[in-house]
Amino acid sequence: MKLKHLLFALSLAGWLLLVGQSPTAVHAATLTVSSNEVAIANNGLCSLREAIINANDNAATHADCLAGVGDDTIILPAGTYTLNDATAVDEGFSVTGDLDIRSNITLSGAGSGLTILDGNDTDRVLDVVSGIVVVDDLTIQNGLSPNGANASADCTSAPCPSDSSGFTGSHGGGIYNSGNLTLNRVIITNNQTGMGGGGGNVSCSAGSCTARGGAGGAGAGIYSNGASLTIYDSVIQNNHTGVGGVGGNASCSGGSCTIFGGTGGAGAGIYGNSPNLTIGHSVTQNIDTGLGGGVATNSCRGGTTCLMSVGTNGLGAGVFGNTPLNMTFSHVTANSGGQGGGIYCTAVCTIAHSTIENNTSTLLGGGIAFVANTVQSVSHTTVANNTAGTSGGGIYVNAGTISIVNVTLSGNASNSDGAGLYANSGTTTLNHVTIAHNTADANSNNSGNGGGIFSNGGTVNLKNSVVANNIDTGGQAPDCRNTITSQLYNHIESLTGCTFAASTGDVTGSDPNLGALADNGGLTFTHLPNAGSGVLDTIPFNTNDCGNVIVVDQRGAARPFPAGGSCDKGAVEVRETISVGSCAGADLAGVQNFSFSSGNNVSLNVVTAAGLKCVSIEEMGPGVNHLGATTPLQTNNWWHIQGNISSGFAVNLTLPYANADAATRTCKWPGGLGGGGWDCGPLNGAGTTHVPNTSVTRTGLGSFSDWAVGDEAGPTAVTNLLTQTTSQPPTSILALLATLLAAFSGVRLWRRR
Repeated sequence: MKLKHLLFALSLAGWLLLVGQSPTAVHAATLTVSSNEVAIANNGLCSLREAIINANDNAATHADCLAGVGDDTIILPAGTYTLNDATAVDEGFSVTGDLDIRSNITLSGAGSGLTILDGNDTDRVLDVVSGIVVVDDLTIQNGLSPNGANASADCTSAPCPSDSSGFTGSHGGGIYNSGNLTLNRVIITNNQTGMGGGGGNVSCSAGSCTARGGAGGAGAGIYSNGASLTIYDSVIQNNHTGVGGVGGNASCSGGSCTIFGGTGGAGAGIYGNSPNLTIGHSVTQNIDTGLGGGVATNSCRGGTTCLMSVGTNGLGAGVFGNTPLNMTFSHVTANSGGQGGGIYCTAVCTIAHSTIENNTSTLLGGGIAFVANTVQSVSHTTVANNTAGTSGGGIYVNAGTISIVNVTLSGNASNSDGAGLYANSGTTTLNHVTIAHNTADANSNNSGNGGGIFSNGGTVNLKNSVVANNIDTGGQAPDCRNTITSQLYNHIESLTGCTFAASTGDVTGSDPNLGALADNGGLTFTHLPNAGSGVLDTIPFNTNDCGNVIVVDQRGAARPFPAGGSCDKGAVEVRETISVGSCAGADLAGVQNFSFSSGNNVSLNVVTAAGLKCVSIEEMGPGVNHLGATTPLQTNNWWHIQGNISSGFAVNLTLPYANADAATRTCKWPGGLGGGGWDCGPLNGAGTTHVPNTSVTRTGLGSFSDWAVGDEAGPTAVTNLLTQTTSQPPTSILALLATLLAAFSGVRLWRRR
């Protein structure tokens, strides 16, 4: 090669290196924490506080740690990292108090049960001031944001000065986010926000005087006021928002005096005030919102009007969505608040493939409260066993356009109206919904109606749905109250107290014969219609969304069955189920064959019975993947398997498979209410046998669940909706030069003639 060709190659290599490299890939450092002490110690060991400061500063501010360089990763080995220095609470730069992040940083722990950041009840744990921040595999616990200050002045004349009211408690007990924050496999537990400050005293002789206690801080687990908050595979539990401040004393001799106790903090688990809030494969549980503040004493004399009002409890104990919320594959359970015990939505909210259960509100919306005049949707979700102190035990709709599709509302209760659904205004459309076993007037004071649905002024459209077995303790309106509009093919057991103009395909006055709320396959519990139910095969194919718009049921099973046939009403499409054995008879033994009409046959070889007397298998396809699969399962089919068992049984399961692939294996979904994740590997040391183009056998199985065939690169034990993109390091100069030199050795460079 001529010299000028070599020089050209060198120049080109340098230019490509400059323009082709990613700033993220080149300008980054990995800082490994080597001390559990969260302090600026200058002792030769890198502390978490020193590492964060260096990463924020992009410098070696503290010599104990490497210098920060752009987008940094901080590695936190297993251990507990306790915040002990609260000299200046919430000071903003990580020197003391909480850990303030101001740069693009990834905090990476060794596992949520192994790496623990403990706020020690001295300050919040993390404050994401700015930047793109990722937190992986750790626990954040015992954070406490500061209380609101008490009123600094009294009110002696109207109008009252602003500082005669208490101040709001600080937000974000565990995390306060003002940036772009993503949490993966993180536990947020036992955090608390500050209580509201006490109100000042009011002593007016004329005019209208008002003073208040401050509100409790919001977002005890996480308060997000930044660009985005994304949460995957995480648990938010046992967090508490602060109580409202006391309203102060009133001593008025004339005019009008009003004292309000402060409102309890909202969003004990998550308060989303960011433009984007995404929650996937996560759990919020055992959370309660702060109580409303009380009032002190009052002394009103001669012609004075005095109003003393206790503050209301906080809103949205599990999740407060003050921003667009996208929740999927999640479990919101055992939360307690003032309104919207599980979820309180004030913006566009989309909830899918989730379970909202066992939540409580003292007022409206035990499970979910929709209050915004926007478009909302709930799909493939179960709302069960929630309780409202007044109305809307399962779902409360105050405004907007609400779409509810392939949903079960079951076992909810309200002391007043609408135990399953309360529609106060707006338009609510229910398509393939089952509303059963909900109870209005649950406190038996004869003040509630509409065990299933209460329409108070909004429009309620009912389509392809089942409303039955609901209770109004007083008996006035067990299934529905006021006007419900038919959009065809519904089954309502009782029209007592309800205005419903039956139309094509509507059936009223009979029990649809539903099974109990149970694990019938898929991600959520459902009511499976029993054999002979009047809701089976009642919607003609290609009619009213059957098989053309709605092609799966709540579980994700293909709709209708058989293909091209008629659809079932309600959330569940009953498919072909084959059972063997007698559940009250002898143990099963040997090979049990299940021959489905689709030709997809399943075999179960009982190796050890151990009380296994009966087994039933329901084929959920073909033509559909399990809703929990992030990678399509190869056969586009799955099976729900149940058995009467004790413990210690062992079976070999053979599932059909149509494509040759040496890596193929059977995959199990552990299932349950909102839980699970794909297990595609051997169980209990068992192996997988693959017969190309025929079948896959999993040996030595000790449990039943949802099963499918997938390949080794398909669904994994932890299902994560987030696809991480990692920048690759740049090609080294030597490698680049070697490539170019090799290329130029056989290629003539273009030159001007």
